[in-house]
Amino acid sequence: MAIGTITLASIALAGGGISALGQFQEGQAQARGEEFNASVARQEQAIIDAKRKVERKTERRSKERFISAQAANFAKAGVALTGSPLDVMEDSTANLELDIILNDISASIQRSRLESEVEQSKIQAARARAAGTTRAGLTLLEAGVEFASDTNLFKKKEGD
Repeated sequence: MAIGTITLASIALAGGGISALGQFQEGQAQARGEEFNASVARQEQAIIDAKRKVERKTERRSKERFISAQAANFAKAGVALTGSPLDVMEDSTANLELDIILNDISASIQRSRLESEVEQSKIQAARARAAGTTRAGLTLLEAGVEFASDTNLFKKKEGD
């Protein structure tokens, strides 16, 4: 009968080991998922940077064309580029430059949001790894205690 009890307890212990392995692997898989999310956010940051660089260049060219067209229209109308016409061109330039700056700020905000996602994903990955390892350890501990209990491993023998 003692062999049957030990056999059953050993099977339960092995089952605890398999369960612990699964919990550990689950934590590792969750961590890899979070690391992937961080990688995607980093790629999005690079895309935002590249896109903003192209947009800024395009915006500056558009600004230059607009100011040149404005100057040409004033000249075509016979208006000297002094006084009010010059003030209008300076205001136009300032407004267009402000638009470029606001677009830069918007891109910077998007980039910061993505940086937060990266950091959050890293934290979640570390937590998932730790949780998987902890769950696995607890399962092994529980299986070991159950094995010891089932086999009377820690029971005092008479004369001890």
